Amino acid sequence: KNQINDAAYVLYGDILNRMEDWKGANDAYVKAMELSGINEQLAYKMETLWREHMPERISRIKDLYEAAVAYDGQKKFYMVQLGRWYAEQGDFANAASHFKVAVTLVPNDKELKKEMEEYEQKAREKELGGLKPL
Repeated sequence: KNQINDAAYVLYGDILNRMEDWKGANDAYVKAMELSGINEQLAYKMETLWREHMPERISRIKDLYEAAVAYDGQKKFYMVQLGRWYAEQGDFANAASHFKVAVTLVPNDKELKKEMEEYEQKAREKELGGLKPL
């Protein structure tokens, strides 16, 4: 790992982002990941860049966070972001599954548990063809 260059590339990516050089910012963030791996801050910067300025890459958000989990382990942030990505795709069962992991990591987070339960409910409704159970 090369921590010094990692930080420099992240900063460079931030500067390019402010200059509205989206591709350059993306390339700098990718280089930072190549040098020292992925972390929560870098994953979030890439996701935000893709959502706001590179919509053709939104479909890669899942791959980004799965790579983060493989490299950095299951963390609340990654599980929540993956869960929300699945929910955006209408895959509420996978959304709930990822939130369930997040809840096991942070069991006292009531908002997290509430969001998990909402996705579980939506998954059940989807299984029933949109009918709400009695």
